[in-house]
Amino acid sequence: GNAALHRLPALSCCRRPGSMVAAGGFNYNPAALSVVQPLPDFSSLLSLCLPGDTLYLDLDETLISAEPDAAEVAAKALASALHQHGADLSSSWEAACFVWEAFQGSCAVKPTEGAATLAVLLELRQRGLHMVGITARAPSVSRETELQLERCGILRFFSPLTLGDISDAEGPTLPPLTHRHGIIYCTGSRKAEGLVAYESFRRGGGGGRRGGGVERVLGGGDGDVGHHGDDAMPAGRVVAVDDKL
Repeated sequence: GNAALHRLPALSCCRRPGSMVAAGGFNYNPAALSVVQPLPDFSSLLSLCLPGDTLYLDLDETLISAEPDAAEVAAKALASALHQHGADLSSSWEAACFVWEAFQGSCAVKPTEGAATLAVLLELRQRGLHMVGITARAPSVSRETELQLERCGILRFFSPLTLGDISDAEGPTLPPLTHRHGIIYCTGSRKAEGLVAYESFRRGGGGGRRGGGVERVLGGGDGDVGHHGDDAMPAGRVVAVDDKL
């Protein structure tokens, strides 16, 4: 799938608590990446970006952080505990995800690095860089996600456009990759696939679906203008930013 992308070279930035890694490639696999560059904080991304870049920004623990009981680490701990007490692994994860999703409608949330996160996003927008959200969350929590981003002052940095499903379902357990209000919902660890599907869809390839390149406006944004097909996509690099490789 990577060969279908026209815009090279690529840069993938990986942010961890207290550090960040920049790496060339799309698959979040350090062994397969051509460049790895530790970065101390989110603001260090500014020195790496070039005119025309498109930034794919992870949400949880990169842009926003929820209170401890509603964080990803709590869901993993719950799944592990259920599995240790006899539940099968699939059911453990399903139950943990259900509880995690329920928390997202009411939990406290903040920008991961506070005002610095907002300052970086503002600078990136002032440079004219195209920003796309990308998350392992499912589209079933898209409304809760948008409200969280809005409360943090971050939603305004994403386009108000939606593409809907940008891939077909992969059997009964993997739903389509979905794009809503400038955010790609990958329903699990499929961010590389989400990035490639979005790039293909926006450029008319359909990302495995018919009728690619068509967008629908969801609502207003700070000066956002809706486009179709290649007109909406810059010609620069792909830059992905995540909290872990």
